[in-house]
Amino acid sequence: MTQDEQQQVNAAFRAYEANVANMARECANMAMALESVAIKLKAAEEKVKVLEPKPESNVVPIVEPAA
Repeated sequence: MTQDEQQQVNAAFRAYEANVANMARECANMAMALESVAIKLKAAEEKVKVLEPKPESNVVPIVEPAA
């Protein structure tokens, strides 16, 4: 392999490594954003549970048909 070919191979590897590093950084940022949203969602779900009216009973009374 000539010196020029070796430099081209090295440049290709550096470009590939830079692309992989950028992808890893973007994935890490996305993971942090998703974790933040998950925390907010859990808090919202807990708040909804508190705010939702709870029925006194789940039994539906039987109503006689009108005559």
